[in-house]
Parts: sequence; C-alpha cells; structure tokens
Amino acid sequence: MFISNAFAQTEVAAVAAGFNWIGTVFYIIALGILFFFLFIRPQRKQMLMHKQIIESLKVGDEVLTNSGIVATIKKIKEKEFVIEIAKGVEVTILKAYIVGKV
Repeated sequence: MFISNAFAQTEVAAVAAGFNWIGTVFYIIALGILFFFLFIRPQRKQMLMHKQIIESLKVGDEVLTNSGIVATIKKIKEKEFVIEIAKGVEVTILKAYIVGKV
C-alpha cells in the first residue's frame, strides 16, 4: 500500500538475478550424501549383521525373539524357525523376528 510498484519490481528483479544454480545443485548433493551416511549406510550394516546371525543359527541354539522370549530352536525351515518356548510348547516364528543368539 505504501510501497511504490516500481520499488517492488526492482526488488524482485534483484532477487531473481542473484539466483545461483550451482549453489543449489551443490546443496542438494550435500543433502543426499548426508542422508546416505546418516540413514542408509547404518541400516544396511545392521541388516547385514542380522543376516549373518540368522545364517549362523542351528538346531539347539537358544535365541531371543524381538518380543523378549528366550527359546530353543527345534527345526529350521526356509523362512521360519520352529522354537520351543517351554517344555512341549513349540511355536513357528519368522526368521526376521529373531533378534540374536543368547
């Protein structure tokens, strides 16, 4: 209302002329690298460790499930374990739900 139209137009033109594409591209690449090192790389490392733990398990090993149950492996299937959580109580559980070896 109090700013003249000519002054407003010169401000917009000055901002548009100062836009730097190289800085923007560098900023996007830097964010991508930061995202990789903070999120993707640690998650990949954790998945690899879990896979190695699962592959090293054999019948008779005591394992910890992600629900906190300590059980003994009775049978190993392709994607599942049959575990014994108490005497005579066997449960089938997916391999992804095993946290580690006790």
